[in-house]
Amino acid sequence: MLVLVRIKGKITIPVNSEKILDSFGLNRKFNAILLDDNEDNQKKIKSIKDFVLAGVASDKIIEKFKGAKLLRLHPPVKGFKASVKKPFPRGVLGFNKNASEIVERMI
Repeated sequence: MLVLVRIKGKITIPVNSEKILDSFGLNRKFNAILLDDNEDNQKKIKSIKDFVLAGVASDKIIEKFKGAKLLRLHPPVKGFKASVKKPFPRGVLGFNKNASEIVERMI
């Protein structure tokens, strides 16, 4: 399972990316959703990688989602350790190895 969290707000997001985010139900900042790890979802995530945090969900995160499709999260405790404007190696956007750690601090 993958966890997907919207990091950017609504301003300056292209229309096609906004439609993909809306189809996932990520219409507000810090909304999170669990997705299956399949090719279709990977393609969609790749097209919105500049606006979301994506990564493999830990068991603790899956347990928090029990029965819910969407979660509204808080900003992470002690903040983001990297920039929210840059992709993963220097920032948090895109597919991130530390995504489950960041999301656990946001719950």
